[in-house]
Amino acid sequence: MSNQTASAQERLQHLQNHYSDRVSAFRIRLAETGLDRVLIALLDIGKNAHWATASLATGHELVRPHRLPTTRSGLNQFTQMVDQLIVEYEPKLVLLGHEPSGVYHEPWARALMSRYDAHIHGNAYPSFEYRFFNPYQVKLARFRPIYVTAKPTPEIWRQCST
Repeated sequence: MSNQTASAQERLQHLQNHYSDRVSAFRIRLAETGLDRVLIALLDIGKNAHWATASLATGHELVRPHRLPTTRSGLNQFTQMVDQLIVEYEPKLVLLGHEPSGVYHEPWARALMSRYDAHIHGNAYPSFEYRFFNPYQVKLARFRPIYVTAKPTPEIWRQCST
């Protein structure tokens, strides 16, 4: 497939087909868990500021996108948000993810993987899936006509979580 002639939608579909086994397994897991029992916590990591949001997999927004400092204080605010949402909504599955943004994501990625290690490895409840989004897929999904925002949404998560 030539990138010169293919639309963004066609390129996104090509990537989804390439990873179809993983996409199918992920969709089955979501269906078995129940979209109302899946908490999605998303980060948009940048050089000078990070953005965070959270919702249920149904698309119900729990926390509007908001800016966080890139410091330990920002990390603490994010983990407190996630922990509070877990207490409040009692999800069976937490999907946590962001793009691997240059070197800027590395400190938070290490800290989040360490903090939620037992959850990620199935040794604590709820279970976590921690994913790095493919930046190319996120870019393609942002340009689909149904999106009116450039910030990550649950629909973008479902499309890019391969």
